[in-house]
Formats: sequence, C-alpha cells, structure tokens
Amino acid sequence: KVTNVGKEAHNFVILSGVNKATKLLQPHKSATLTVVFKKKGKYTYECTVGEHAEEGMLGTFTVTK
Repeated sequence: KVTNVGKEAHNFVILSGVNKATKLLQPHKSATLTVVFKKKGKYTYECTVGEHAEEGMLGTFTVTK
C-alpha cells in the first residue's frame, strides 16, 4: 500500500525491469501496488512527476528471497 502524505500529487514507480507504477495519487490518497519479483536483487523506485526524483524522491530496496 502506497500513501501520499505530501501536499502535491505523486506516483510510485518500481523500475529495474519491473516497470510497475501506481496511478497519480493526490495528497492523502492511497493505492495498492502488487508486484511479484522473480529474482533476488536490488530494485530502484521513484516518483516520476516533474523533477521529483531529481529532488530526492527515489530509492532502492533489496529482495533477498
């Protein structure tokens, strides 16, 4: 479950070959994103709205199992 706790619209996109995304979420709205990872590894995510990723709305998480 992804919740936008900010004051602007955002999305949540998992990159790294997965390419799954939420719709554009208005402030205080939520969405559920279901993803099946087929292999271990590091996966990047970011907000693709405007320059949000360049401003720090990005990260990496690791799948270990």
